[in-house]
Amino acid sequence: MDMKKNLSYSEKLKHPLWQKKRLEIMERDKFTCQSCYDNESTLNVHHSLYLKNHEIWDYPSELLVTLCENCHQQKHELTQSILITLAKTYDNNSLNDIFEIVDILAIMRPDKTASILNIIKEIKAF
Repeated sequence: MDMKKNLSYSEKLKHPLWQKKRLEIMERDKFTCQSCYDNESTLNVHHSLYLKNHEIWDYPSELLVTLCENCHQQKHELTQSILITLAKTYDNNSLNDIFEIVDILAIMRPDKTASILNIIKEIKAF
């Protein structure tokens, strides 16, 4: 049994395989945010998308980018904003379409699926 599969997302972020991959990406990007070019702030490595059945360290380098914390947060807030806009656009008869979008986002960001579903429920309550 692969013990890495049982780790939480936050535990995976601390795993030596992710730390190695993270360092490779930051070195490639010259320890500079690839969005705003900040090289003073705390940096993160962002997954451009999440691939089903892939560990976070097993991604092709092309799908990973160095971002400062601010730009990283903005990327995730944009994803959430897009989902809210889509949810408001669809009527009650199109709820299945929204859940298909959630499935896609769950692959991209498995740790955020519950909050995405809560957002949809709140929107549907209006």
